[in-house]
Amino acid sequence: MADKEPTERRVYVLPIEQLHRIRTYQNNSGIGSEVEAVRRLLDAALQMRDTPQDILKTLKSRYADEKDLRVLAKDILAAHALVESVHFADDGIWFRLKGDVRGKIGVDGATYIGHGSAHEDNWEVYPPPSPRARSTPPGSVGSRAGAPSWDAPRGGDLDDEIPF
Repeated sequence: MADKEPTERRVYVLPIEQLHRIRTYQNNSGIGSEVEAVRRLLDAALQMRDTPQDILKTLKSRYADEKDLRVLAKDILAAHALVESVHFADDGIWFRLKGDVRGKIGVDGATYIGHGSAHEDNWEVYPPPSPRARSTPPGSVGSRAGAPSWDAPRGGDLDDEIPF
C-alpha cells in the first residue's frame, strides 16, 4: 500500500457515447474496472504528448532513487506509447521513439538525445551544459571574447589561502 501513488477523487461528466467506448475498451482489454480503463486511456493519451526531453527528465528524476537501469526501462520506457524499442548496452540504455528520435541514460545517470538515423554513437548531452561564465566581465579593460583573463582572482589575499 505504501508504494501506491497518491490519488484524488474527481467527478467528470462524459457523453454516453464516450462511456460506451470506454466500456468497450475495458471489456476488450480484460480490465476489471471502468476507473482503471479510464486511467489507462488517459495515461496513453498524455504519453502521446510527451517530448523526448520529457521522457529523459522522467528517467533522470527517477534515477535519483533507482539506480537499476533495467527497472527504469521496465517502469518508464517499456509501457510508454511513444517508445518503439529499448536497447541495453554496457554503458547504459538507449531507446528509439516514434519519429526517429533517440534517448539514452548512462550508468552514471547522465542523459543524452540523438536525432534521425544518425550513427548510434552520435549523442548530445541533455540537458545541454550551461555556458561557462566569462572570467572578465564584458566591456572590462582588456576583455576579448574567449580570451583568458590575466587578472588575479577576486576575493581575499592569495597568501591567506596557502596552507604553509
